[in-house]
Amino acid sequence: MKKHKIFVYGTLLNRRVRMQVYGDNGVTIRKGVLNGFEKEGLNIIEKEGSHVEGGIIELNEKELKSVDTYEGLGYLYKKIKVNSKGEKVMAYQLI
Repeated sequence: MKKHKIFVYGTLLNRRVRMQVYGDNGVTIRKGVLNGFEKEGLNIIEKEGSHVEGGIIELNEKELKSVDTYEGLGYLYKKIKVNSKGEKVMAYQLI
């Protein structure tokens, strides 16, 4: 089953939130960093020389759909491709 790697930097860092959103598959969040981004409220924006600390979660298709719904994919957030420590991952960014 394909796993989707998602960089999280807000509420999904909290295990209780993950439990409510997708049941938390028991995988520990790995530390992640987005270089060239800055956290601005509930968003991440590109900013040279900045970085955002967060975590990387790996989700199956069903879990990803739950997170997409939670994040309001398509009307609140969009998914962007980013690199965290050289690893290709997705992140949610405000529209």
